[in-house]
Amino acid sequence: CIVQHNHTMPPHEGMQEYQLTDNLLKTLAETRIKFDAFIVNHKKSIDAQVSSYENCHSHEQSLINDLVNNLEGVQSERGLNSDENNTGIMQKKCDLNSRQRRLEEFIQDLTRSQKYQEEIVRDLKEKEVIYRGKADEAREHKARVEEAKTTTIEDLTKGIINYNYLGFN
Repeated sequence: CIVQHNHTMPPHEGMQEYQLTDNLLKTLAETRIKFDAFIVNHKKSIDAQVSSYENCHSHEQSLINDLVNNLEGVQSERGLNSDENNTGIMQKKCDLNSRQRRLEEFIQDLTRSQKYQEEIVRDLKEKEVIYRGKADEAREHKARVEEAKTTTIEDLTKGIINYNYLGFN
């Protein structure tokens, strides 16, 4: 680019001006080349950083997704997710509590039944003692009756023998 002025210049000044413009243009071109090289290098560096950040972001997002999945698994296992079909720990705990209540009621029923059966056994033992006593009394009475009957038969037999012996037939 040549700069022209409207006023007249001495001949040696115009040459300097062209030389200055030429040096300036050369310097500008060199600066432009250096600036473009600087831009290219920094663009490569920035692109590498962006790529690294994208890889890091992708990796970190993958880790976050894995952790979220693990958290959802733990929540599901504990029964904290309402969208699950209640197969987690909380549901199992509720089921076990319900089963425990039913078993405790069953144990109470068995305990009541056992106490009732023990009362019946106690009553039967008392009646057994009473009836054994009566049975023993009846055996003793039967034995006395049999003994008395035997004595009476023996006495009658002796009487008949004595009667025959005396000739009272």
